[in-house]
Amino acid sequence: MLCCINATLKYCMNINIIDNAIEPELQTAVWQYLLNQTWYMQYKQDASIDAYIPSEHGLAVPNQNPISAGGTFLARAPLAKDVHYLKARHTLLHTLWLKINHALGNGYELTGVPEGINLPDDFAPPRSIVPTPDSGWRVYTNAQYQENIKHSHGVHRDNPNLDDATSATILYVANLEWYPTWFAECVYYNNQNTGDTQQFQVSDSAAQRRNFDIGWASQIVSPVPGRIIAYDGRTLHTTRPAAIWAPVPRVVVAFRARQR
Repeated sequence: MLCCINATLKYCMNINIIDNAIEPELQTAVWQYLLNQTWYMQYKQDASIDAYIPSEHGLAVPNQNPISAGGTFLARAPLAKDVHYLKARHTLLHTLWLKINHALGNGYELTGVPEGINLPDDFAPPRSIVPTPDSGWRVYTNAQYQENIKHSHGVHRDNPNLDDATSATILYVANLEWYPTWFAECVYYNNQNTGDTQQFQVSDSAAQRRNFDIGWASQIVSPVPGRIIAYDGRTLHTTRPAAIWAPVPRVVVAFRARQR
């Protein structure tokens, strides 16, 4: 577990890192499974467009650089809205979740703050098996492409409710191969007053501008294959784009959870 540089800083949370908890056979099966999912890309031709559209390339790097259309903001595969949906429709990933939760002491349930992933009506999946009052996704993938495709992502919190101490984001690094010089690290920040209140974030990150005080980076976590990364949902963070020479994007499965 990594600790904050200054433990008195509010919302500078511990980052729980676990390696070697997922056996190689399951890692391989999950990676192959993700490659066969329907991926959605969010293109930013216009700041008013927020919808994801099905990717013509799956998880592959587009053969036409989308930078001319404003860049690709995110590539995702929405998977489940709750644990019941996950178990019924993605049995393999439900098995993965059980092993991840076991490695974390079985201290979490999939009832965290959901992520909004806006899909066109024609491509929206069926409603959750167990209806919930809040919309969004609690299990999804996030592919981190190269800088010349994806652009940098702003510093943000997964949970903007600073009074909610139980929410958590748990990441599983799905890539079977990754190297330090391929980059795509998760970077975590404290909330010191440095004069930066997100006013310098580019337009692609406008939705995440909540006027938080952004302090200096305090922890950097590499995307080691099979790694589990768990952190408080209020933690300020971002992910660096992959290097331009990385042959594939960095892929994580994200679980929006809550401490029991």
